[in-house]
Amino acid sequence: MIDKKQWGGFRANAGAKTTVGIDGRRRSRGIQLNDDEHEALKRLADEAGMSVSEYVRMKVFESD
Repeated sequence: MIDKKQWGGFRANAGAKTTVGIDGRRRSRGIQLNDDEHEALKRLADEAGMSVSEYVRMKVFESD
């Protein structure tokens, strides 16, 4: 077995940098839509000039 501290081991500052903290991270979630609902949602998001995810978040969390 290869010792990670020698051959091909860990490098300082290797890997992707953390750009968003654990609290700000968005995880992938799924909802079920039929084809007509999905097309309508995409159309509404396009008209609003945003992605479907942004549009859904805005509509779900907007204050009344």
